[in-house]
Amino acid sequence: SEITPEVMSITDAACRRLMGMEVASEFDGAPQRYILGASESAFQDAEGNTKSAWETYIGRVLALERDEDG
Repeated sequence: SEITPEVMSITDAACRRLMGMEVASEFDGAPQRYILGASESAFQDAEGNTKSAWETYIGRVLALERDEDG
């Protein structure tokens, strides 16, 4: 290859930086969700197992429970 190790290193670093920015933009581009008054069941899957924080965040769970006023 005619690409020197120094240039390869700079190119690799630039690619890593671009990939990091791509991932960050996907997470920061997701709308913020609020969960008000949610019970434990809002954080469980269909079998009753507790979801991980990752599943809750990425799943964009929006859970609101009724209070005494409806």
